[in-house]
Amino acid sequence: MKQIYKIEIRRAFLNKRMLFSLTVGIIICAVHFVQWLPTTFDYLKTPEGTILSFYPANVFSEWICSNNYNWEQYVYFLIFPLLACIPYGASLYDDWNGGYAKNIIIKRRKRDYFRAKWLAVFLSGGVSVTVPLILNFLAFLTIAPVNKPEIASLFYA
Repeated sequence: MKQIYKIEIRRAFLNKRMLFSLTVGIIICAVHFVQWLPTTFDYLKTPEGTILSFYPANVFSEWICSNNYNWEQYVYFLIFPLLACIPYGASLYDDWNGGYAKNIIIKRRKRDYFRAKWLAVFLSGGVSVTVPLILNFLAFLTIAPVNKPEIASLFYA
């Protein structure tokens, strides 16, 4: 039973569609980082006495998930479902039409095959959409300070 899980997860992560999905997500997050890099530095160099000098830009206000006024976030979350289902979403259809599923079901139970397929689709979709977000957050950690989000600053959605 464990072998069917290993096979399906390996098939889910080692294919060209997973690489494509990760590449698209990473490109969008990298464009966001490069575009907001000068703005973050400008916020960090504000003169004394302004509200930004009391509460400068930080990681939680600049990374792609919290910055609500940029086109990169809009595009990323618009194609979020597509990035999740591109890597392995159509694999069940391909397996049934190609005859692969029939060969597996002869050797294993149908329920085990569907559970392994479900787990592989879930993991590949989750990884393909969260890895670019984690990389974007880590990139902003290298340049912006980590301040506790202050609700009174009105910088957060």
